[in-house]
Amino acid sequence: MTDAEHPEAPGLSDDGTDTPERTAADTLDVNDPEPAEPPALTVAFARGVVPTKWFRVWHERYPRLRLGSFRTDSAEQVEVLRDGRARLSIIRLPADTHDLHVIPLYEEKAVVLAPREHPVEALAEVTVADLVGLPLLPNPDALADWPAPTITPHTGGYGPGTIEDTIELVAAGLGLLVVPHSIARLHSRKDVIARPLVGVADTRVGLAWREEDDDPMIEDFIGVVRGRSARSSRGNAEAEARAAAERAAAERAAAEAQAATQKKRAQQTPKKKPGTHVSPRQPRTSNGRSQKRGRR
Repeated sequence: MTDAEHPEAPGLSDDGTDTPERTAADTLDVNDPEPAEPPALTVAFARGVVPTKWFRVWHERYPRLRLGSFRTDSAEQVEVLRDGRARLSIIRLPADTHDLHVIPLYEEKAVVLAPREHPVEALAEVTVADLVGLPLLPNPDALADWPAPTITPHTGGYGPGTIEDTIELVAAGLGLLVVPHSIARLHSRKDVIARPLVGVADTRVGLAWREEDDDPMIEDFIGVVRGRSARSSRGNAEAEARAAAERAAAERAAAEAQAATQKKRAQQTPKKKPGTHVSPRQPRTSNGRSQKRGRR
């Protein structure tokens, strides 16, 4: 599946600037530092990946199984699985996956970022030959067959610490940069244009998890990203059983709370002393004496 075919993979606009609406998953770390309850499943996702649709399907399918998520950079995209911060991670390949299961999700094209009004802007697409002799900034996540950088911290004196820093150098006219087009989308700005780079390998995106982790919920999430129906998800029965158990526990807790409230109210109600009888008030005559009822 290519990025054009994948529903979550972004595309470039006609002028190469790519400015679609961003989602919360694009820009926010959605982990609550003090969540009301721990998530049933935590999924990490690489920078530029847009997992919003999958998260929405999960919530609709398993509303009582809370999903946690956060964004990663390339240096930690697989380490979050090994240190337990996430159970699943949507990663960019290649990566060190020797102890992980990985299934492919989709591929995305590479693009060239250039400052506006650069000669590259006049091209519909860019070839490797077009980049010969042009200053290229380093990208630590570049694939092996992508054009090698000609500006590095050793030769040009530039040492950007983040991808945002590097794109800032592009905007300043100090060089061009090759990135996956979802990264271009995430960091789109008016003073930087993007053009497809042809003749190089696409970036592959996959879903990874630890080999020893065989939780049925992982199978359920795999079913979501692969487009399985709710009935065909392999771990669905067990997940629904857990959800039913959670509902039953919540109902028991509510019943116990209601019983405790009723008991407390009963204890607060004053009781009548045994043998005490309160006579109804007798009507009085005009001279102030009580009028007794009954036979004389």
